[in-house]
Amino acid sequence: MMLETINNMMLELYASMAQAELEKKEKRQREGIEAKKLRGEWDDYGRPSVMKQETFDENFQSVISGKMTPTQLRKSLGMTHSTFYRYRKTFYEKYPELSNT
Repeated sequence: MMLETINNMMLELYASMAQAELEKKEKRQREGIEAKKLRGEWDDYGRPSVMKQETFDENFQSVISGKMTPTQLRKSLGMTHSTFYRYRKTFYEKYPELSNT
């Protein structure tokens, strides 16, 4: 009975230490993000884009005109399937009149 109580106390101690460490980590992360914003470096945060949307738009015109299939263009640009269709969605949001073709 006494051993079980000690084990439960140890588990609670480890759990509270883990929780405290997690909270410290989150606090440091928030402080780092805030510092980056204050330095004006927040715009370049994150994963870089495969290409500019304007470059994709120019290349996608060949699909609109029928010179290439979407798969051929995707492979020639070296894009994954999901990235290609995300860029295509942005293209059609920008040019909704071309979505009917």
